[in-house]
Amino acid sequence: MHKSKLIHVMRTFSITEIHRFQDYMNSPYFNNNDKLKKLCKIICSNYPNFDNKSIERRIVFTQLFKDAPYNGKALANLMTKFLNEVFNFLSIEQMKNNKQQQCSHVLNLFLERDLEKHIPSVLERLEYQQNTNDYQDIKYVNDQVEFNKANYLYRKDNTKYESLENLLHYLDLQYFSNKLRFLCSALYAEQIFNVQHKLYLVDEICEFI
Repeated sequence: MHKSKLIHVMRTFSITEIHRFQDYMNSPYFNNNDKLKKLCKIICSNYPNFDNKSIERRIVFTQLFKDAPYNGKALANLMTKFLNEVFNFLSIEQMKNNKQQQCSHVLNLFLERDLEKHIPSVLERLEYQQNTNDYQDIKYVNDQVEFNKANYLYRKDNTKYESLENLLHYLDLQYFSNKLRFLCSALYAEQIFNVQHKLYLVDEICEFI
């Protein structure tokens, strides 16, 4: 198990993430599989090195299945389920830390549930998030796209058209920023590895910037 994909992923966890993941796995809302809970306890108790003999496959199998004869397939299936829970946990953590994305999902949910009167409060939260950005990097541009898109789609007054103008501007920046980034990679590959690419809009991009 030491060289498994599961352990490889778990080695990237911080101590805070390990504790939060244990809370996640022991929450009946997210997991009601007792064997996965036991496997979680076994694995997390070996953090951060995961090099103890207690996580060798046969030893882990015995702890999980007691007196049953060793079945590598059963253990592999359980490890796959566990890895899926790891990915689910990381997705939740990523969403939790991305307030912009949270607000976008909430806006869509409000529309689906006919809760449009609550939309202005979410837009205010979005605007607050925009005002707390420290850097105008590509993340800032992406956030501005989502913010102005939400304002244009969900606002009922004439300010939505100002958001439309801003949206078009940041969509241009988003496209050209990404295009320029990968265009540089293509030019580098041509010079270093003699890999030829068909490059479009190079002059237009240079003129734009």
